[in-house]
Amino acid sequence: MKVTGIPRDDGAKDYFIKHNGTNYKAVRSGSLFLCNGMKGTLKEIKEHISSGSMTEDEPETESVQVLEPGLWDCVHPCALLVLITDALRSGEDVPDQVFREVSVTLDKYGWGRDISEDLIRADREMRNFTEREGG
Repeated sequence: MKVTGIPRDDGAKDYFIKHNGTNYKAVRSGSLFLCNGMKGTLKEIKEHISSGSMTEDEPETESVQVLEPGLWDCVHPCALLVLITDALRSGEDVPDQVFREVSVTLDKYGWGRDISEDLIRADREMRNFTEREGG
């Protein structure tokens, strides 16, 4: 098992884990990590992977696969939101390149394949967040 730390802009590290030819990405979420639907310490995730319990069929986390340390294979969703918000606030059209990247990013995060399913999922996400936040 090979584990490589991937520094983030906020100073934290995510980890790229390679085991028996399969690549995994453990993304920091608070004090724990998310990896293929599992949330736990890095040690727990590594144990889960090495025991063979982590399969490629498990759902992806909200992260995307890293091609090499520091290089994402799509634009970060927050970067797209900032670009879209800036264009809308300034009364400008959102550049075509941004819309193309939105499609790529949605696909990498497991969205954008069925708009009716995505709308149901998005509505549920907003409702859940609003209820949690008491609004």
